[in-house]
Amino acid sequence: MKSKRINVWTSSLKIGGKGEKIVRSHLEDFIVKVKLKSMDYKLYPEIQLQGIDQIAILEKASFEVKTRLSFALQYEDILLEVKTGDKRGWFLTSKADYIAYVFLNKQKSDLVKGYLIAIQNTSLRKFVEQNLVKYPHIKADSEDEGQYWVTESIAIPISDFPQGTLLEFVTPKGKAWGANTKLL
Repeated sequence: MKSKRINVWTSSLKIGGKGEKIVRSHLEDFIVKVKLKSMDYKLYPEIQLQGIDQIAILEKASFEVKTRLSFALQYEDILLEVKTGDKRGWFLTSKADYIAYVFLNKQKSDLVKGYLIAIQNTSLRKFVEQNLVKYPHIKADSEDEGQYWVTESIAIPISDFPQGTLLEFVTPKGKAWGANTKLL
């Protein structure tokens, strides 16, 4: 049975494209993966004598953007897509290091809130797997050129994400994207 509201695929792509356009330039220079390498004082005594125990190795990170409209902020959750049609959803298939999960303002001209989700984090994956029945599943009917399918997402409250898997970005008026951040 179809719901009264159908997500038209081309409209969803347009909204997603707006979110990508606004956030991409800011995130490309911001997101890096950090690996810490412990220094073996026997191999590198000169570095250890300088008080250096570890070196951070920085690599560029990949991300995928997911966009919602500002009215969805009232739910205080993040929808993780687990199924689309007969296929696994982006939460289960994305190879990105992070999901930039953003909310557009009413005019669709700027962001009102955004989060970076460490999608490959094993504690997040385990948490979702263990809590699939705890949280509500939201099903949405979608349509593209006469083809219909159902997308299923798990709605996880922002406050329930495992520590270290969600980075909140706040965009106060007059401030640049990422001016204030908080690791949840």
